Amino acid sequence: MDHIIERVYNFLLEYVDEKGDLLYLNLVDAMIFEEKRSIYVDLQHLENFDPIIVDEIFNSPRIGLKAATDALKQVLLSKEPEFLPRMQNRVHLRLFNPPDRIKKALRKIRSSALGTLISTEAIISKSTEVK
Repeated sequence: MDHIIERVYNFLLEYVDEKGDLLYLNLVDAMIFEEKRSIYVDLQHLENFDPIIVDEIFNSPRIGLKAATDALKQVLLSKEPEFLPRMQNRVHLRLFNPPDRIKKALRKIRSSALGTLISTEAIISKSTEVK
């Protein structure tokens, strides 16, 4: 778990976007300034920076997502030590835009996907009351 924390920590500090800006470090600064509880990380950016870490997060989401959030907490502590206690230590690193290799059609999901993180798209055409 420590290696995941370290890699995500480095990603948050070092990822540079196409404009040459430290994208996620700037988002952390905005998070502190606006007193938000969440930061959104584009998985395509994380995949480009460190594809191995994306695999680890998707193969063990319980451990990987906790480690990613712990990395965010470390960045926040280094930037503004008073922020986490003010937020009652409840901050979240949210992931979006998964790579295509992670997406599965709803009908293709099998028991082998248990315990992993997957992405799917569906249109709900009918719903019933829970009985």
